[in-house]
Amino acid sequence: MEESKIFEGLGKESMKLVKSIMQKRAYSAGDAIFEEGDIGHEFYIIESGVVDVLKSGVKIGELSKNEVFGEMAVIDNQDRAATIKASEDIIVHVITREKFEQLKRDDIEAYLAIVLNISKEISRRLRDIDDKVQRIWKWYVGV
Repeated sequence: MEESKIFEGLGKESMKLVKSIMQKRAYSAGDAIFEEGDIGHEFYIIESGVVDVLKSGVKIGELSKNEVFGEMAVIDNQDRAATIKASEDIIVHVITREKFEQLKRDDIEAYLAIVLNISKEISRRLRDIDDKVQRIWKWYVGV
């Protein structure tokens, strides 16, 4: 879990504090962790297993070990942008919005590092989507 990109730059003490605010959960294959449109209060880091990302019921991606999901709703207080379903048995570590706010009070540097790393991940995903849209557009117009 420490290998997750969202924890990049955290020292040992900060990582110890972050671990103390996490909850460990297990889900079985086929379980919906959350649904598109749900109110989001927590984000997840995958310890093991794979989840499917669905938009309007269509699979648009998958995430696996050390990847994060659910972070957007915690950062921007908006509804869940996609449905996440376990495609196999999974174990995740969960950080609630309340605990994330506690981290901001207890270790602002760790909090800011995680927010920056989440921002980088969201930016990477947006660039991937932009590349896909560009390829689809070029195919559509015959370029």
